[in-house]
Amino acid sequence: MTTNLDMTTYNEGNRGSGYKLSTIGDRMRARREQKGWTQKKVAERLNLLPTAYANYENGSRGIRADMVKDIATALECTTNYLLGEVNDPEESVYDEVSKFTNAEIQFLRSMRFTDEELSRLTREEFIQIQNFIDYQVKKHLLKEMEQK
Repeated sequence: MTTNLDMTTYNEGNRGSGYKLSTIGDRMRARREQKGWTQKKVAERLNLLPTAYANYENGSRGIRADMVKDIATALECTTNYLLGEVNDPEESVYDEVSKFTNAEIQFLRSMRFTDEELSRLTREEFIQIQNFIDYQVKKHLLKEMEQK
């Protein structure tokens, strides 16, 4: 799976200003340091040897897809953060969608909106879509009434 990693600047820790969070390992390191934890502590939370965790973090060992969720849980962050889909470690792409009610989300999905499109859609844009549909329905009903 290819993920579009957001090149968020990381200004903390020993890497200095301007360091980019371009890999899962970079984001793991940033979150661990943000929490004030050692690699050993995170490794223990994952039931791994500290060297295995360090290898994940520095990129010398690939991370299996099924490990991403476990790592996110251990680091108390979302998988969306680790994958570079959001910049806030505690935010999910679905958090943004929650600005709509379940009925509104169901309505938008019936119009074939993807989760990604829903996450970018603002409340104002949703209201514009609703107003447009209402206008079209009324226009159609008026046209039908005129034909009778």
